[in-house]
Amino acid sequence: MKETTTDYLMILHRQYMAEVGRFIKALKENASRNELILIRTNVKKLLAEIRRYPIKGKDNK
Repeated sequence: MKETTTDYLMILHRQYMAEVGRFIKALKENASRNELILIRTNVKKLLAEIRRYPIKGKDNK
């Protein structure tokens, strides 16, 4: 089955939310600074990938 842009964005969003959850859990457990940085880097990469796609119907000036 061919993957559409919408499917791809839904997958990215699911991964993004999972990483945010991991980050919050790591904060609560007083994880090491290095672990927090790695998770945060993953969150930022996923968010950057999501932002590459414009929102349909939104005024894109």
